[in-house]
Amino acid sequence: MSDYSSIIFFGTPDIAAYCLNYLLSSNENIAAVVTQPDKPAGRKQILTSPPVKTAAKMAKIQVFQPKTLKNDDFFDTFNKINAKICVIVAYGKIIPKKYLDLQGNFINLHFSLLPKYRGAAPVQRAIMDGLNQTGVTVQFLAEKLDCGDIILQEKVDIDINDTADSLLKKCAEIGAPLLLKAINLIKNNSAPRLVQNDNEASFAPKLTKDDGKIYWQNSAARIHNQVRACFPWPGSFTTLSDKQIKIWKTVISEKLFNEKFSPGKIIATKKQLFVQTGDGILEILEIQPQGKPKMSAKAFLAGHQNLNSEKLI
Repeated sequence: MSDYSSIIFFGTPDIAAYCLNYLLSSNENIAAVVTQPDKPAGRKQILTSPPVKTAAKMAKIQVFQPKTLKNDDFFDTFNKINAKICVIVAYGKIIPKKYLDLQGNFINLHFSLLPKYRGAAPVQRAIMDGLNQTGVTVQFLAEKLDCGDIILQEKVDIDINDTADSLLKKCAEIGAPLLLKAINLIKNNSAPRLVQNDNEASFAPKLTKDDGKIYWQNSAARIHNQVRACFPWPGSFTTLSDKQIKIWKTVISEKLFNEKFSPGKIIATKKQLFVQTGDGILEILEIQPQGKPKMSAKAFLAGHQNLNSEKLI
């Protein structure tokens, strides 16, 4: 018999753990959690559990960590649980078709207003594109990535200084209640199904390290968006005196200089670090020299003299 009273939750990172805890606090019955295997983390590469596993263990929920969902043994285990609602939040693996064929109530919380920004990095790409608004979507899962019918959507504002990290948290906070609402609609057999318009789709591929490379010929606004989108990973980087440095925090400056500088030229005062871009001035607030910890621009300036003769490339 189909059991709409219990849920299998698929998810891995902090934002997924937030949604899991929200559902638990709303008295939803989570029968099982499926998450990624433990992985080495940090400089010492200590084997670390995903945040969703930690949250599930605290709630005394059984946890499964299959290396692949293509394994018949896990599929049999999944089938025996017989929960007819499956919730996915940033799980990190594709759900095979045979799972979807088993029952149709796989729902996914996606961090964009679909069909815009289908793919692995919707939040990062929205920031990189300079948007001031994005959203969250609860959709029925389909075999084709992020193409399932829409159940509910809600807009999320993007602040000029939001990073990928802070915006993901905003999306989770707005998305978790939306997820609960969608679950209740499914239980009441009243969940809408809005078919996506593929002609309006845009795509948000996963970031690579190359996405962090700064080109100072770009505008201050574009570089500022890049720095925000690449925080905390992969981080934005440039080169000073043949050494790579990471730029962690910036602000678009309204400061005007009498002289016109070429892109990448450093303009340093005792307390502030400015860089000329292809259009406008960018102020660097947090920086990380190669082989050293992250520091404020003021601390960086204290240890570096004659920066006004230098250029970032």
